[in-house]
Amino acid sequence: MCRQEVACGVLYNSQGKILMGLRTSHSEDGGFWEFPGGKREQDETIQHCLRREWKEELNLTIYIDRELYSCTMGDKYMCRFFIGKILDEEKIKMFVHEKIVFVDKTEMATLNMFQSDKQLLNII
Repeated sequence: MCRQEVACGVLYNSQGKILMGLRTSHSEDGGFWEFPGGKREQDETIQHCLRREWKEELNLTIYIDRELYSCTMGDKYMCRFFIGKILDEEKIKMFVHEKIVFVDKTEMATLNMFQSDKQLLNII
């Protein structure tokens, strides 16, 4: 079975904090904090996917440094996490998240996150 690729961004702002988005309560897996991103479209690189998703969901331009981690989520998804930085945080807008926060690693550990996302706490 071929898994759908999902790109997620572990992206820092100018103060060295990471942006996290709270999934809306009416969405699938609502109430969980996530590293924003989305599904790769056909004929799109995974890096382009991440740039597109951050622009669509948060109105932000990003710089991708490198791939940080990847994992599978059941039989359905292959999640690929990238580390980088936000280039224009003053333009931020929320289009799909209930709330967004900038947190450090200690604050991040207190958030209700997916298990796959929590794995990153040992890497970043």
